[in-house]
Amino acid sequence: MEEGQNFNHPKKGSRIEVEPIRREKDIKAIIQLLSGNPRDYLLFVMGINNGIRVGDLLNIKVGDVRYLKPGQVHQITENKTKKKTWW
Repeated sequence: MEEGQNFNHPKKGSRIEVEPIRREKDIKAIIQLLSGNPRDYLLFVMGINNGIRVGDLLNIKVGDVRYLKPGQVHQITENKTKKKTWW
C-alpha cells in the first residue's frame, strides 16, 4: 500500500450501495454533531427535509437565494434525473 492511501476507498469500477438514514434518533444525533458548523448543518437539514442530493445542494449559490422572501420558492434541476424541483 502506498503511504496515505485510504483503505476504505472502493476499487475503481466497483459499486457501492448506499442506504438512506431512516431512524429519527440517527438524524437527531447528526444534527447535534453539525450544530457547531452552520454550513454543514444547513446542507444536512435541507437535504433531509427536501430529499435533495448533496451534489445538487452544493450547486446552490448564495445569490440564488439571497433575495428570496418568505413563501417564495427556488427551482433547481437535479443533476442525476434532470427533474425540476422547487423548494
